[in-house]
Amino acid sequence: MIAGMIVVSDGSEVYLASRGRRFCAYLLDGLLMVPFTACLFVAMIMLLPFFLSVLFAPVTLVGSLAMPELAEFLPTSLPRGIGVVLFLAFAFWFAAFVTQVVFWSKGTSFGKRLLGLYVFSVKRGRRSGFGLMFVREFLCKALPYVFGVFAVVVFDFLTGASSGSFFYSVIFIAWYAFIFFTERRQAVHDIFVGTLVVSDSSDDTGDVDSSPGAPRKFVKG
Repeated sequence: MIAGMIVVSDGSEVYLASRGRRFCAYLLDGLLMVPFTACLFVAMIMLLPFFLSVLFAPVTLVGSLAMPELAEFLPTSLPRGIGVVLFLAFAFWFAAFVTQVVFWSKGTSFGKRLLGLYVFSVKRGRRSGFGLMFVREFLCKALPYVFGVFAVVVFDFLTGASSGSFFYSVIFIAWYAFIFFTERRQAVHDIFVGTLVVSDSSDDTGDVDSSPGAPRKFVKG
């Protein structure tokens, strides 16, 4: 058997993507989200004092009588320019999301497509469709990432420490490090949804059956 090739339940053969190519694909996918993440981070920093002023309004009211500087630190209105930042964040997110949706419908992503990688559904024995890709990429990857970053910023701000960032980094790295310790090179989200990241060939010894009406199984050439 060719190195990196496995046979799934229906007998079709798939060639697992190398860990290096998966890492590069992840970096390429991340480039689409850099403008959005930057705007979101700026927006959270700008809005955090306002959210705290709303959350601790009773404490602020009492404390400001004895310590007037508290009223200056915790504003009672939205910061200037926040609308522009949020609009840019939404625009960048929408552009990246639409771009990825186009690739999700083909069972891949922006970065994976550039490197000739695809997401394979183990249960169905074929390339993943849009529904499975949406669950994998959006629900299992994007949402935890965004909420995780927000939680870390709030936690570190309230505690004045960086322990939140440390633990989040450990979890984030471990999430993807699973590909180094699982036989099928699956990250946590791959295990959850039953997918493999595969290559369209294995050192030019395998091909994709791209003929009209083909079930898009990865077969040995």
